[in-house]
Amino acid sequence: MLNFLSFAHAQRGDTAQAAAYRDKMNLVLATIESSGDGLTEETPWHILMYAHAFDLLAAKNIPVRESSIISRTVEYIPRVKKDEKGVKGYYFDYGRIYWKKPEQGYKRERSWQFNNLKPWKSDKK
Repeated sequence: MLNFLSFAHAQRGDTAQAAAYRDKMNLVLATIESSGDGLTEETPWHILMYAHAFDLLAAKNIPVRESSIISRTVEYIPRVKKDEKGVKGYYFDYGRIYWKKPEQGYKRERSWQFNNLKPWKSDKK
């Protein structure tokens, strides 16, 4: 989203706002890269959303193939071909997405809701 916002503001001629969104996006990507090296299952890059893995690789212009689940919290995304250093793919840890115990599930009251706002109920009977 930050990339799209940066692009949209640049197209409108608002270079200051475009630069601000581009800088935010680069900070998010740098944060992911600083969380590990992504080269082994023990040192994966940590992500908060599944899409962040592909966003990071796309930002680095790395063509990849379909990901595969390695463990309960780690996925592996192979490159289309090895790079000059022999790297075949990257590991991502998405375990933080499930810190709220996914096996318990999320129970939500069934009702009509819009943006998690409960429907208005009249006090009159």
